[in-house]
Amino acid sequence: MKSQVMKLAALLRKAGSSLSDAVRRAWETIKLRAKLAKTDEKGMWIKFKKADGTIREALATRNIAVIPTEHRPKSGDVAGSIGITITYFDILCDGWRSFRADRLIFS
Repeated sequence: MKSQVMKLAALLRKAGSSLSDAVRRAWETIKLRAKLAKTDEKGMWIKFKKADGTIREALATRNIAVIPTEHRPKSGDVAGSIGITITYFDILCDGWRSFRADRLIFS
């Protein structure tokens, strides 16, 4: 897990974050991905800043059991995405969404 954090921190540094901010965001991103994979049918609220500067809140999950059958990945696996992008299923919008880890707003 430590190597995943450092790889993600390196990507965040390239995106313009300071070293300390990149490492903190990398840890938070890894923890968020793990929490999203374990959510129940209620999902969990996440908040991030969109590219246009507006703040977006979403009811998100990555738990395959919660995602409707017609929206599940054909491979049956949503565990991927080690890069800078956080991919999630938006329960309210009934579709897949993503955002960059450097835009995550910690609550």
